[in-house]
Amino acid sequence: MDKSYPSKTPMVVRSLDMNKNQFRPKDEDEELLGTEVPYLSVIRALMYVANCTKPDIAFVVNYKLDIAQLQTKRHWTGVKNIFIYL
Repeated sequence: MDKSYPSKTPMVVRSLDMNKNQFRPKDEDEELLGTEVPYLSVIRALMYVANCTKPDIAFVVNYKLDIAQLQTKRHWTGVKNIFIYL
């Protein structure tokens, strides 16, 4: 993420193309992330940031927490987009 550019929003907006839409249900061929990815730890840290200093990321952090049971690589990329925004 050293070479990433700043983002204007913490969440990518919906796309009309169903294959690019990050809000689509989990595909059958998508694998769930393993325990080596600290997804829930990162979400907890972002919840602290949203509650204390950056309320503008509250919606996207809560959305990522809602889908925490079905965390895939697509969702992990969305979490990294939040960090790019910050």
